[in-house]
Amino acid sequence: MSPTDPRSPDPVTAQQTIVVVVSSDRDVDGWSDLVAALSEVGGDSPDDGARLVRAETVSEARAAVQDEGVAHAVVVGPDADAVVRALDDGTGARRSVVPVPTDDGWDEAFARCLRYLVAQRRDAQRVDRDRNLLVDALDALDDVFYVYDADGRLVRWNDRLNEVFGLSDVELAGILPETFFVESSRERVRSAAAEALAGNEVVVEAEAETDVGRVRFELTGRPLEDEDGRVVGFSGVARDVTCSRQVTERLAKENEELDAFGRVLTHDLRNPLSVATGFLDHHRERHDSDDLRRVARALDRMNDLIDEVRNSSRGATLDVSTVPLASVVRSAWDAVETRDALLVVDTRARVVADPKRLQRLLENLFRNCVEHAGAASTVRVGDLHDGFFVADDGPGVPAELRETVFRTGFTTASDGTGYGLGIVRELAEMHGWRIEVTTDPSGGARFEVHGVADRVDGGTDVSRGRKST
Repeated sequence: MSPTDPRSPDPVTAQQTIVVVVSSDRDVDGWSDLVAALSEVGGDSPDDGARLVRAETVSEARAAVQDEGVAHAVVVGPDADAVVRALDDGTGARRSVVPVPTDDGWDEAFARCLRYLVAQRRDAQRVDRDRNLLVDALDALDDVFYVYDADGRLVRWNDRLNEVFGLSDVELAGILPETFFVESSRERVRSAAAEALAGNEVVVEAEAETDVGRVRFELTGRPLEDEDGRVVGFSGVARDVTCSRQVTERLAKENEELDAFGRVLTHDLRNPLSVATGFLDHHRERHDSDDLRRVARALDRMNDLIDEVRNSSRGATLDVSTVPLASVVRSAWDAVETRDALLVVDTRARVVADPKRLQRLLENLFRNCVEHAGAASTVRVGDLHDGFFVADDGPGVPAELRETVFRTGFTTASDGTGYGLGIVRELAEMHGWRIEVTTDPSGGARFEVHGVADRVDGGTDVSRGRKST
């Protein structure tokens, strides 16, 4: 960045250092050598950062030190300490004045002066390098960085701001914060800027038309204070939260749909379930059979599911314990109409989970496998290093649909509800697990559940599904 760039801080080397030689002796030993040495250190012109000034009195020395462009001064002379003390009044808080007495001769004093200037120049160059590194780091950010002054005008920013809005430095300098945003967001941004300038930290969201279309930003503002605690502006970052906002809105919509589904189960299904249970009990009193007992178990399971969905929609907590995964797998398999499908259980893992909700998760996965892989498919449950998987040998899930299938309401089946895999993901996330779908070596769908606690290696068992009746 050039020094004229409005984003760039004033370089340290622009804070001029002067050497004030205070002596009434016009022929100071070593004067010519000092002039030559200063040209090597920083030059003897006002623009090169170090220059030499002759003064015969304290008044002349004060005038030189009080020059507006001077930040550092070295006073050389027989009474340098006394001269510096006399300069304390009115030299300004930003100026530093170093005395170099000539007790050991002019040559030694000038040598000390040069050592000080060389060290100062090296420090200044190091600070400049650090500042340049900081500026480069800010320019490399994906977020926009900005600084506004006490009047709410833009005074510093990184390159990202130029890129996002396609504006030059000249166009950006001094612009008000709300100018970047669409009309519906401007008052919100204007109020946030006022809060920041009042000394408060703020976070606000606003939309802007950019070179890549409409973007929703999260804007932060943190007050900047001077040494006296007065607010002199504020700084912050603008982060693109368009995608995260869309995800949040999608999840909120899905949660609403799940709540609605829960209400259907808990209200609309409760009555017909009660009717079916009443007729079943009446027939079992007259003539019980294995088939009727199977129907009773199915109705009881439906009643349990209704209770689970109702509790889930109310934010119920998990009732966890350490359970054998294979045992829950078989209970889930028996609760689902699996037709001629074959279940292969390749685990003896024990997992920390809510048994009822784990069973419900598996039931929905099994039902999905049988529906999409076919009545005679093979469904396999096995171990992962941090969880387990459920896989089938059907056609699999296309890569472009692997995230979509978990969305509530999405289905590829003509008679599907689109709730099954959405419930699976919700149940997994309730446990703190993560579920994803990949391709099994057989070519079918493979649902992997990760982040499961207390998983251990296991063995293999095979169960054949029952035919529908």
